Amino acid sequence: MDSDRRPGYVPAVRRLAFVPLLILFGCGRGRGTVAADWRTLEGPQHFSVEGAAAWCPGRGPILVGGVDGERVAGVVWRTGTPAAGTYALGLPPLPEDTTPPPAASVAFRYIQLDEVRGYQSVSGSLAVTDTAEGRLSGRVDALLQRIGESDTLTMRMEFRGVRLTVDSTLCPAVAFRE
Repeated sequence: MDSDRRPGYVPAVRRLAFVPLLILFGCGRGRGTVAADWRTLEGPQHFSVEGAAAWCPGRGPILVGGVDGERVAGVVWRTGTPAAGTYALGLPPLPEDTTPPPAASVAFRYIQLDEVRGYQSVSGSLAVTDTAEGRLSGRVDALLQRIGESDTLTMRMEFRGVRLTVDSTLCPAVAFRE
C-alpha cells in the first residue's frame, strides 16, 4: 500500500511553493537564469527565466528554481557545502521511509487544458558544474512522473550563474535534548 502512495506524495509539490518566494524575495539583479525543456501532446515546450537559489548552510538542502507564470521548475539536493558534482535523482522520501533519501529530487508544474499538472522526479541526474563566487550552474536530465497518475515526461533543466542566498526556513528542525 505504501508504494501506491508514493506517486501521490504531496510534499514534492509543496517544495514548488518555495520557488516563487525565492524569485520574489531574492536579492539583487543578475540572479542568473533557469531554463526548462519538456514535451507535451502539443509538442516541445520551453521557458527561460531569471532564477533563484537558496540553502541551509552546513546541513543543506539547496533549492534552485524558476517561475514562468504558471510553469514552475525546481531541483533540491542535500549537501553541506555547495560544490560541483553529480547527484542521482529519485522520488522524494515519505516521512515514514527508513531508507536514505535520494541525493536530489525535482518538482515541476504546468497547466494544460485548464488542469494543473504536477510532476516529481523518478530518475535521472543533476550535474552541478560551477559554484564559484556564490553562484550556481548545472544541468538536470530527469524522468518525471505525474503526481497521482502514471504518465511520465522527460525534462531538461539548466541553471547558469544563479545567485545562492541563505534561507534558514530550509533548515531541518533540530530536536532539543535536555
